[in-house]
Amino acid sequence: MISYVKEATSHRFELRGEPGAYKLPHKVLGSDYIAYDFEIRGCVYVRNAVKIDLYVTQHVFGEEPKIFAHIVEGMNEGEHIRLPGLEQDLRLEEGAIDYARFSVQ
Repeated sequence: MISYVKEATSHRFELRGEPGAYKLPHKVLGSDYIAYDFEIRGCVYVRNAVKIDLYVTQHVFGEEPKIFAHIVEGMNEGEHIRLPGLEQDLRLEEGAIDYARFSVQ
């Protein structure tokens, strides 16, 4: 299923415990008309912050999915990072020692 990029604007999710993994449950159509998704393969929780290991995957019709971007980034509450291809921002809404809440805007 491919969803238009606007659908991701209100997407929220939480991570708890180790390894703190999450995969976007649907693909998002980027402005280049290519489908993308992302996953967080690991998260280190710190009070009011996190460090994530994030992969953006590109899905081109007739080709195998490929890693489009790999980002290892620390984020404080309220900060965001751009998701390449998706042209959306991943924002850390809340961080605790065993929990993190994100939104995609």
